[in-house]
Amino acid sequence: MDSEIHHPEYLVQCPVRNILIPLVPKHRVKKYYRPQERLMEVRRSPRDPLEERLIRLVELLEGAGFQGRGRCLRCHRHPG
Repeated sequence: MDSEIHHPEYLVQCPVRNILIPLVPKHRVKKYYRPQERLMEVRRSPRDPLEERLIRLVELLEGAGFQGRGRCLRCHRHPG
């Protein structure tokens, strides 16, 4: 792993899986993004064609039973 050589300060040992995982220290983070809040802003007032396409994509996914929560997209449809 290149980060082991170039940026070892960004690696921590995961106590659960016993593997090295990348982690940016809090003091190095300049800004935290909140995707759900930004999506609400885009839905209220899209600024360009790309944001309009994003809204259509989200609506398509929601219509198919997908909902975004936190860091993942979950499907709430039941097979069958």
